[in-house]
Amino acid sequence: MQPYHKTQGIVLKTRKYSESSKLLTIYTRELGRINALAKGARKIKSRFGSSLEVFTESKFLFYKQPSAGLYVVSQAQILFPHEGLYFANDKFASASVMADFLYTHTVQAERHEELYRFFRDSLKELELTGAPQNVLLSFMLKFLTVAGYGLQLKACSSCGKGGTEPGRDCRISAKHGGVLCEACSRKEGDSVVIGPAALKALSFLQEKGYKLTGNLKLDDTSSGEIKKVIGNFLQYYYDYELKSMRVMEEIIK
Repeated sequence: MQPYHKTQGIVLKTRKYSESSKLLTIYTRELGRINALAKGARKIKSRFGSSLEVFTESKFLFYKQPSAGLYVVSQAQILFPHEGLYFANDKFASASVMADFLYTHTVQAERHEELYRFFRDSLKELELTGAPQNVLLSFMLKFLTVAGYGLQLKACSSCGKGGTEPGRDCRISAKHGGVLCEACSRKEGDSVVIGPAALKALSFLQEKGYKLTGNLKLDDTSSGEIKKVIGNFLQYYYDYELKSMRVMEEIIK
């Protein structure tokens, strides 16, 4: 008899597996990111109902199929459907970027409960907020922090001495992990220049997380500069470009 696993999980991606079944990628609380087969899920009267829809958090019962390296969904019960994400393009697109990011940059079957909770809570906040882009940027920054690449924004990340001068542009370096003082910025070419407003917003997003992001008003310039900083870190540490972010912006337009 196959051992069963109970866990909560959020569906990141679904694909057609056969005429009647679906192949799912699920980010779970206890098992990390897994692939799972849902037999009969594509049938009109499927017993799974809407519990396997993208962004839906459900309580799952799985068993492992050793020969295929897959989990098989035995039961699924909806906890949070996140239906509100489907009724606004900007919210759906932001959730899609987060799901794609977890799909791409988490290790298969590596448990990370803190990241799971933050993803779950970010989806809930997306449904409520009027500033979905802020929630998305906060999520990206949280991911970098959890991965050990949190941005140093107080003191110079190269020499450890003074930070930025109030009211002036500064440079942020992925190589060194944060802001550079004026002396160090002259020696570091691979960095992103941001204005004081963007630096203040970046600090707010990193410290406060998604909970207060609706209070933050970002103009296009500051938003663009923050995206460049995050993109620079992702490119440096993961060799990854924010293509899904660009797709999101095209959807919203």
